[in-house]
Amino acid sequence: MRICDRVAATVNDSLADTIEVESMFMKRYNTRIRQWTGDLVARTLGRTGLHASTLTLLNLLLTLASVWWLASGQFFIGGLIVAFASLFDVLDGALARAKNQVSRFGSFLDSTLDRYADMLIFLGLLIYFERSTVHTVETLLIFAATAGSLLTSYIRARAEGCGFDCKVGLLERPERIVLIVLGLLTGWVTLMLWCLAVLSNITAIPALRLRVDAESRQSGRQTPDPGGGTWEVSA
Repeated sequence: MRICDRVAATVNDSLADTIEVESMFMKRYNTRIRQWTGDLVARTLGRTGLHASTLTLLNLLLTLASVWWLASGQFFIGGLIVAFASLFDVLDGALARAKNQVSRFGSFLDSTLDRYADMLIFLGLLIYFERSTVHTVETLLIFAATAGSLLTSYIRARAEGCGFDCKVGLLERPERIVLIVLGLLTGWVTLMLWCLAVLSNITAIPALRLRVDAESRQSGRQTPDPGGGTWEVSA
């Protein structure tokens, strides 16, 4: 048992180091993207009367329009629409910062509508593959990808509600959207679904849970659980 414990501890330490490196890389990447989009939006949309929430709604409406194309198997056109819609998802936050419209409600609205947009994309693909009885594997992959996507957001929100930093993972929403768009434009939809099903769940469960456990051990105290009770944290 001691050998098993040592092996488990070594694996956990290695995973923690990997996640820490990835977190540093993603923070630098996100900072550069924010600076670039912020400067661009400040010089263009920042001078208009457009509200950030309008861009958030446009993202959802365009994604809704893509459902028909995806459900009919016209993946290339659907991919173009999803790619165009995702631009508004990038610009809404930059516009809010440029016009000092940042608010908790805006952040909540953006996060909520993003979840709906994700589900709409999977809905379009599900309708298409359900029409063909030979694509049962794709149906299961869509379910797994949907579960992984939702769990990633849920675990992150749950952990941050307890005071932990969980902005890590292999496949968060920006990476998922890029992967979806590439899969739709190239026609490699099944491969894209495999990647989403596997990587999104890897992001949702082991990586984020490991980060929460690591920060819990560092805190060395009981952490309140928003769902009731406490988390027992061993020293």
